[in-house]
Amino acid sequence: MDSILHRKPVRLVYIIASIVILLSGCDVNAWKRPGDYPDTTWYCEKPHMAICVDGEQNLTLLIDDNDGKLIERSDLTVDFDFGDRIEIWTAATFETLFSGRCQFSPNYFTVYVENDTLFNREYQSKKLTFKRQSGDG
Repeated sequence: MDSILHRKPVRLVYIIASIVILLSGCDVNAWKRPGDYPDTTWYCEKPHMAICVDGEQNLTLLIDDNDGKLIERSDLTVDFDFGDRIEIWTAATFETLFSGRCQFSPNYFTVYVENDTLFNREYQSKKLTFKRQSGDG
């Protein structure tokens, strides 16, 4: 009788721990964020910008130079967290210049902009769409 009572709490702890591990390891946005698709570019028309993903899943931000050409902004870092957010910040000071909540799909993602000092608040509280293009297309 002692051994049965002793095993039930151990089993219960094991089951609860397994459930917690499984739930915390689930990422509903897996294989939907731009970084999950190597050798692709994600374009936004307004503002004219793009996020490039290389073969090693590194992200590069390109922004319009006011002449209609996209130029690499190596002074800025773009990142998607493991939830549903995008952030663009300065590499030197880590100041967030652009952020928002995202909805992802395999071919596009939408940003609901919450913070936009990158474009002088022009896109604050607006919805932006980025569309995927493969590297060979």
